[in-house]
Amino acid sequence: MDIKKIADKYHIQLLADIESQTAIKFYPTGNLLLDHLLGGGFVQGRIYNIIGDESTGKSLLGLELVKAVQELNGFCVYDDAEGTIDGLRAGELGIDKSRLVMTHSPTVETWFVTITKILDIMEKEKIGHGVYVLDSLDALSWINEGDRDITANSMGASEKARKISEVMRRLALKLNDSKLTLVIISQTREDLNSRFKKISVSGGKALKFYASTRILLRQTGTIKQGDNVIGIRVIAKTIKNKIASPYREIPLTILWTGTAKIQSYVEYLETAGGIEKKGGWYKMQGKSYRLGDLLKDRDAIRQIIKNLKTILEVDQNDK
Repeated sequence: MDIKKIADKYHIQLLADIESQTAIKFYPTGNLLLDHLLGGGFVQGRIYNIIGDESTGKSLLGLELVKAVQELNGFCVYDDAEGTIDGLRAGELGIDKSRLVMTHSPTVETWFVTITKILDIMEKEKIGHGVYVLDSLDALSWINEGDRDITANSMGASEKARKISEVMRRLALKLNDSKLTLVIISQTREDLNSRFKKISVSGGKALKFYASTRILLRQTGTIKQGDNVIGIRVIAKTIKNKIASPYREIPLTILWTGTAKIQSYVEYLETAGGIEKKGGWYKMQGKSYRLGDLLKDRDAIRQIIKNLKTILEVDQNDK
């Protein structure tokens, strides 16, 4: 039985033909660990959900993705529903503010109208790819919520979940066709209806199904310079990933000026065996360094990157 002839005769598609038309294209983040976690970077046209408590670097990851997409001449939109993005900080992260479209969606309905308009612009102007960051889903209300009495009983949360479910159904294929990557930021909260400590996010279950990858961020410590806190340590874990193996974990060192990649690499190599730590000293290739010296030594940094690539390549082959 010749399936190819049958497919041609009845005008049906084979997986091999679809794959040749829809090869996966990535936005590398510039962070070897984060790219490894995601399976190569953020994929064009997919939906991502970044989840975490307050101050765990969710918005920072969104902004750093914008920077990565700008470097590849993509169309970038940041929907600041919370109204908290500082233009000065965005500039310090290396973002070209003159090429970043800013919007402020107060409701789910407004957000849908805005992102639909962006998709139309991309089609009319023949823009091949881009990213849309929604920060955050929790900040969106629904259009009738503002009209009701605040003391009245309401099924507001359920109504919002239904609206988001409808939006996801309408957007999923359009995003893929337009190669517009959608990143939705969600803040965790405790589920008060559970007897045990259970973490949940707002917006119902639709996003769980439609997101290709969901990244959970957990703060594990702070970084101090004297008495001042200058950053945090975070564990990033993929709790869903359709691109690569899920449930991977990586450390992220986040300073207020951005992610500190080399420090994250050093922390990963400590547990993976690519670098040895004794007290306040780090030993590699027969040489010992203090952390500050290690992060400044160009030869040491090159060796760190080389060791990390080797370990990640072995890990990828094992998977």
